[in-house]
Amino acid sequence: MQKHIELLTEKLSQDGLPSPTLKDHLVTSSAISPFSDKFMVFHKVDMFNVKIREYANGLSLNGRIDIGALFLKCQSEVMLYVEDGANLMIDNGWLEKPPEAVDRSKFINK
Repeated sequence: MQKHIELLTEKLSQDGLPSPTLKDHLVTSSAISPFSDKFMVFHKVDMFNVKIREYANGLSLNGRIDIGALFLKCQSEVMLYVEDGANLMIDNGWLEKPPEAVDRSKFINK
């Protein structure tokens, strides 16, 4: 994410626009996690899924090709990151089988 922050901050700066502030001051110095690994991985994957939608929304609503290309690049990188997170959850048995479509051929044969 740091790479994306730098890319987008640089783009805003080039156009003479201010960058939003980071929330780094909200991070604690505690070395003891209050949450399980399962919960934290799930939460991060979910947060990055939201980021994918945000990049897609930004891509669809802006009229500048350069910004659209930047959003598309960032979105593809986040998608790979989310895939890694999902694979981690699968490997640890934390991700349940997703819903599947009904096999309609079974109903036809009855």
